[in-house]
Amino acid sequence: MRCNQCNNEVGINDAFCGECGNDLRAQRAQEKLTQTESQSATDSTVTDSTVTYEPKKDSVIHNEQQEQPQVTQQQTTQQTQQTQQTHQVPPTQQAHQAPPIINKEQVNEQSKALVNEGKGFFRQAFRAHDEEVTSNHHFTPALSAILILAGLIIVGILLAIAIPDEVGYYGTSKGDIITKLLFSSFLLLAILFLATFLLSKFLINNGLTFAKALSDFVLINVYSIIFIALGLLLYVVDSYKIASALTFIGVLLLIFSGIYLISKYSARIASKIPTYLIITIYAIITLIALIIFKHIAMDLITAIITSIVQSQLGEFGELFDGLFNN
Repeated sequence: MRCNQCNNEVGINDAFCGECGNDLRAQRAQEKLTQTESQSATDSTVTDSTVTYEPKKDSVIHNEQQEQPQVTQQQTTQQTQQTQQTHQVPPTQQAHQAPPIINKEQVNEQSKALVNEGKGFFRQAFRAHDEEVTSNHHFTPALSAILILAGLIIVGILLAIAIPDEVGYYGTSKGDIITKLLFSSFLLLAILFLATFLLSKFLINNGLTFAKALSDFVLINVYSIIFIALGLLLYVVDSYKIASALTFIGVLLLIFSGIYLISKYSARIASKIPTYLIITIYAIITLIALIIFKHIAMDLITAIITSIVQSQLGEFGELFDGLFNN
């Protein structure tokens, strides 16, 4: 430390200068004050510079925080779009992947199974129909419905061949007669079957199912359809007596098929009332059904017979005319 008057070097603890006698205490106090002001100015400068810099740092951090959500949001959007593109299938590819409306393999398998079942049906019908009726086995309702429809179609075709075209001269067309006959036959079949099924179920066997009763009813009436078809064929070849007899036998077999089934069912399980009374109830229902359809059937049969007779008389008239002219 030096004296500010004579510039003489003095000690730290000296109170006065040895050369000029200057009071060093006042000099030290002045120097401390100067150092304090200088330190305050320095601190103020540093503080100002720090304050002016920190907002910039905060803004940078804030900008980085804003940029990070934007980047994250963009990444999330891109990932979502990629996921949607992954799960979305082009329409053409969807068209290729969509299952067909009709599965050909399944249809072929069902057709083969139905054909095999049909073979078993006719085997049982001609060889062991008694065992089939008394057993718990039954054929599918689909096969039974197909066989009923096939029988009606066969009868309709044979009627179209057997009924002469001259029947239209009596005010009823050939197509109307065939339609009414087939419709009446279907209703008669339905009444006979329902009577057989309901009487057998509620008075004999409560466990009898609709499918079992329908299967047995169709199985037994194979013979009825055969006799009716043979009778219609003989009408075509003008063998009217035999044709009428076979057709009548076929209708009788159709009516008595219900009695046969009721007897078979009651032989296995004891009925709630005597079987004779059940058959009597069935006969009454059948008689009522025949009375209902009598007028329709008789009018149609009368028109058919009249047209056949007129056709035969016309042929005989042409034959006689040919003989006399010759």
